[in-house]
Amino acid sequence: MPVPDYTTLEFPDPPDDRPYVIVDMIASADGKTVIEDNEAGLGSRTDRRLLHELRLHADVVLAGAGTLRATGASPRLYDEDLEALRVQRGKSRMPIGAVISASGNVPLDAAFFTS
Repeated sequence: MPVPDYTTLEFPDPPDDRPYVIVDMIASADGKTVIEDNEAGLGSRTDRRLLHELRLHADVVLAGAGTLRATGASPRLYDEDLEALRVQRGKSRMPIGAVISASGNVPLDAAFFTS
């Protein structure tokens, strides 16, 4: 099966009165987003590559605090060519990282904030 190329995606202009949001996540066939309290077992190398290609277009990557605590998630693209393409398109090398948390229990020394 051919792998799509998300680097060439074109999105419509965002509306003037609200942000433009895209969502990408991996879930099992039964709808689970974690296995044994860890998302690392879900998705393939191709899934992760497509996730990073979508980040090429993003201004902000949002992560849940639980995911951040469990996996050390990062807004990075993990690919120098993708980072260079972002810069070529007038964006920063990587998107801004933002975290949503109900408790405020966020590990501020996580790679999400320091990488």
